[in-house]
Amino acid sequence: NAAMEGFNNKVRHMIAQAYGFHDYEYMKLKIYELPSMVLRKQLLRSCA
Repeated sequence: NAAMEGFNNKVRHMIAQAYGFHDYEYMKLKIYELPSMVLRKQLLRSCA
């Protein structure tokens, strides 16, 4: 449940900054990309 809350907070933050996105579809793609970004950061931390 805490992981879902964290994800929801990231989506809310992204929506707040969405004024610079081209359109709704682009924002949707960025939201779908969020989990992979988190996994990439975790992998980079574990390798360091």
